[in-house]
Amino acid sequence: MAEWISVKDRLPEVNEIVLCWKNKDGCFVGQYVESTTKDWYGFVAVGGRVAVGVTHWMPIPDLPKGE
Repeated sequence: MAEWISVKDRLPEVNEIVLCWKNKDGCFVGQYVESTTKDWYGFVAVGGRVAVGVTHWMPIPDLPKGE
């Protein structure tokens, strides 16, 4: 399993879908888009809501293998 990555250390590729972490809202799936300000790191939650306050992210893990 991948480790959480701080947005201060590195950001995902533009348009990459990742797991996001916000302290108040917990974990959610979001997409990284280009940001025009340092206050907003450019994450948009699935459904189109801008996700302000994301502190960490990680790649989506692989699906479990079927039996």
